[in-house]
Amino acid sequence: AATWDAIIGNDTDGGSTEMMTFAAWVYKTGDGGSNLGRILDFGWSDLALYTNVTEKIRFRAKWNGNNSVIWETGTGAIPAPASAAWTHVVATYDARKAENKPKIYVNGVEQAVSLSSGTQTGAYYGIVNQAGAIGNDAAGNYNWAGNLADVAVWNSILDEEEIQTLYYAGQYTQAFDGITELNSKNMIA
Repeated sequence: AATWDAIIGNDTDGGSTEMMTFAAWVYKTGDGGSNLGRILDFGWSDLALYTNVTEKIRFRAKWNGNNSVIWETGTGAIPAPASAAWTHVVATYDARKAENKPKIYVNGVEQAVSLSSGTQTGAYYGIVNQAGAIGNDAAGNYNWAGNLADVAVWNSILDEEEIQTLYYAGQYTQAFDGITELNSKNMIA
């Protein structure tokens, strides 16, 4: 946890900027552990990015001690498991001020985000315990149901153009997934 706290937590003496961007390609096939499958989780939900049964994307951070604040997109932000498709999800967050809220992007497009629960007051809690996890939490309670790819973490806020570049770069590589070898049928002269 100390390493992550010095990168995206509240350990500013250790180098944290208290700014962060999380990105991942997600392919949801179910709702995961406790119907809250984690894309990313740091410090046992001190920071978490996950979905729920109504395909909302949620971002969780702790403020004013160990008090959780959860923001979410509208229903259906990502495809339901029955119609699973690869979806690019990005969350940015500036934890330097309590009034800041995260921005969440789906396939390069910013989504409306609202406060679901908690109160943003006091100081950002940071990452206190446990390690970071991809596709689960530290205790193994919130497994992701499906596939994750190209998961990334930055200690800065990517802007909309950078987020769209990530999305379109992923689209480019998906277009060529079927190529298994170079030969005269698939080479461009």
